[in-house]
Amino acid sequence: SAESYYLLGMIHLRRGDLDQAVSSLKTALFWDNRLIDAYIALSKIYLQKGDCLQAQNYYRSASELNAENPEVQGLQRLVERCSK
Repeated sequence: SAESYYLLGMIHLRRGDLDQAVSSLKTALFWDNRLIDAYIALSKIYLQKGDCLQAQNYYRSASELNAENPEVQGLQRLVERCSK
């Protein structure tokens, strides 16, 4: 299920295995494309990797789901800073 893949992705992220985290989070989104936390996590991972374009893409998806989410709003500033 999507939630299982999301949790697995977060475990990989905490362990520092970014590639496995990305894979699991993308799989979670495949099964449920409304998991805003997965979009946020992916955006943060790509920010950490220095891939501003991918970070921006996942930020936009999260923003479309809930622009009022405080994490999404904080992410907006980080994404804007990255692309400068």
